[in-house]
Amino acid sequence: MVRILIPERVEAESLGALIEASFEPQYGERWTAEQIISALAMPGTTAAYAYVEDNELRPAGFSLVRQVADEAELLLIAVAPDQRGKGLGGRLLDYAVETCCSSSIRDMFLEVRAGNTNAICLYKSRGFEVVGKRPGYYRADNGQLHDALTMRLRLFRT
Repeated sequence: MVRILIPERVEAESLGALIEASFEPQYGERWTAEQIISALAMPGTTAAYAYVEDNELRPAGFSLVRQVADEAELLLIAVAPDQRGKGLGGRLLDYAVETCCSSSIRDMFLEVRAGNTNAICLYKSRGFEVVGKRPGYYRADNGQLHDALTMRLRLFRT
């Protein structure tokens, strides 16, 4: 069973372990728990956790969204490697989009590594479109640069 919950408080230790397991340093996408906690301190930034229940309730993924005026940015989705391919990323994305819709957000943006085909397919399946490219946006631990795609989902049309 999977539950999506808004945490009352962020536990840096479990968050750090989830980030460490979820992101590969060769692509330069890894945030630290401290960066996420700092982002959550900014007005309009929220997190949602996905928990799986087997013998115990344990964190399996999370999303981080920032809302400013009538726009939102999906800052991050992380899914534990042992939970990938089970629809968890899609559930977190759907939750983020629904939350933005209920807040009268017009457009939702995100940036994704151009070579991250699984994530790009997920975003496109929910209606996101590529609207730009940032050459060399991500820097890997080894110094290699990776391009990012900027994607947008129109939530309300005028």
